[in-house]
This record gives sequence, C-alpha cells and structure tokens, in this order.
Amino acid sequence: MKLESAESLWTKVTKTDDLQWRTIKKENVIDFDQIKDYLPSSKLNSEIVSHAQYVQLWNMLSWDVQQRKPELAFQASKQGYNLHTLYEKVSESSYQHCLIFIKPDCDSLFGAYLTQAPKENGENKYVGEAENFVFSLDPALVQYKSTQKNDNYLLCHPTYLTIGQGGDGPAIRLNEDFKCCKSYSCETYGSPCLTGKEGFRCEEFDVMEMELHLI
Repeated sequence: MKLESAESLWTKVTKTDDLQWRTIKKENVIDFDQIKDYLPSSKLNSEIVSHAQYVQLWNMLSWDVQQRKPELAFQASKQGYNLHTLYEKVSESSYQHCLIFIKPDCDSLFGAYLTQAPKENGENKYVGEAENFVFSLDPALVQYKSTQKNDNYLLCHPTYLTIGQGGDGPAIRLNEDFKCCKSYSCETYGSPCLTGKEGFRCEEFDVMEMELHLI
C-alpha cells in the first residue's frame, strides 16, 4: 500500500465531512510513530511548530479540549516582545485554555499547556490546575506533567510570567520584555531546564519568537 504524506491526509480529513474528528488508519501516516488515531479538526497557524509536532502535542490534551479549535492570539515577532501586550491580547478573548510555544536564542523549542490563559489578575498568586504541563519539542517531544508536589502552576505578575516553581526555580520565567528569561529544573512539573542543554540546571535566554494559541 502506498503511504500518503501528512499534508495529503490533512486535506482529506478536513474536506471529507463536517465532523470535528475523523479516524485515520495508523499505517497510512508517515513519520507519526507516536501519534494516536486522530488528527486535530483545525490546522495550527504557527510559524515555529511543525504539523507533526502539533498533532503529537494535541493528542496529549484531554478529550474535551481536543474538540476545540485553536486560535492564534499572540505572536511576539508581529505584536511586540512585551508581556503587557500578551496579557492584553489574551484578556480580549473568552477562551481559557492555551498552548504557549517559545523559541529562544539557542537551538531549542519548548512551551506549556495551561488550563487558564495568562491574564494579569492583580493578586500576585498562582492559578491553574494539575492538568497543566510543560514540554520540550526539540529534538523530540517530551511532556512533563504536574508532580502535584505543589500547585505553583502559573503566576501572572505585571513584570514577569512564571510557569511552575520549586526545585531550582520555575520551569519557564518570562520577563517583561522577553529578554534574559530563564528555565530551571522545576519541582512543579518534574522538568529539567527546558532549553535542551544537557547538564544545565538553569539557562538564561532571550525569546526569538513566542506564540500563544488559545483553545
């Protein structure tokens, strides 16, 4: 049997009918070894995440979230490297869940899935749920779920955004201008430094590109 490309299968899935999901036989999919039998109902409008990475990540989300269609709400290279702008764009939507993708100035790609989109709440306290997780995408997708050792999932401060805490520090910490941001080995998610540099317990980086997709 001749195998079809992922893009060809994508076209067939989205044009066949109005169902949000359509079963695709696993043997028909090229380079999707770790992917389940479903493709997302809507293509991700991303400049830094490949289709294959997106599908793999989508299958890690809960079934109720998988029914939704992602909406690109913020892109740093187009809307500015500014945390306040991110908060403003998110606050304009009623969406709650989100995927954050971060491409730093080193050879890596990582991010987070949040059940509560980052909005400045003025209370300087952590929010979120145990379903939150962080992940690295380069060289391969690795998911780090909540260890439930603490509930420090997301903190939206006026001058920084923190995802996770404990251990050596947050899994992801973004500064106001997305410069000198940091990733630590983090107790909340049991994650190492997400920049992908083996042996580094903390890595400082500048954000080259960042996308936030509301779900």
